Amino acid sequence: MEAHRRNARPQRAPACRYQVTTDGLVILASEAGVLPMDVRKIRQKGRLMPGRMLMIDTVQGRIIDDEEVKAEIVSRKPYRSWVTNIEFHSMSCPIRAMCHSRTT
Repeated sequence: MEAHRRNARPQRAPACRYQVTTDGLVILASEAGVLPMDVRKIRQKGRLMPGRMLMIDTVQGRIIDDEEVKAEIVSRKPYRSWVTNIEFHSMSCPIRAMCHSRTT
């Protein structure tokens, strides 16, 4: 049993499916067709893959897709320059030093 756990692939969340109706209802679920729906009322449908976002702006009455959500978030702070300017020396890391001292 232990060998099986080590070699088992991690479980991934299924992709969510969504439908937008002509009257503005958004249905998001892990399965398609969770609610009975007249296909003539479906304006848009899609699949939300792992790592992707979908935001519903109820004030503006629109769906904001993954690219726009992420662009808005990254524009708030200078994340790229923070990552670019960080120097990390693993040999001087206190956690590494603590772990190394336990094994020697």
